[in-house]
Amino acid sequence: MGLTRREVLTRTTTVRLCGINAPEMSDAPAGAAARDALRGLVLASKNLVVRVPQKALCDSGTDSTCDRVDKYGRLLGAVLGDGVDLGARMLATGHARPYMPCR
Repeated sequence: MGLTRREVLTRTTTVRLCGINAPEMSDAPAGAAARDALRGLVLASKNLVVRVPQKALCDSGTDSTCDRVDKYGRLLGAVLGDGVDLGARMLATGHARPYMPCR
């Protein structure tokens, strides 16, 4: 099960970027700086692609939905802007720290 082009264009999806942990908004001013940095990367990209791992969370693999969303209902994956991993860019610019990648 994946997102089709039509689904991407007609709904908003929150994506939890695998492999990074950015400051929360309550961690001023770092939270707002991280948000603004990611927003800038997204808005500067002409082509956005979300890559979702086959088994992001479930070890058993018995539930076909839990391997793609976290406990908050966010889609787990990597976001590529014009072919560049935006999570990796957030790490490189110091706006995020490494975090457990999706399996």
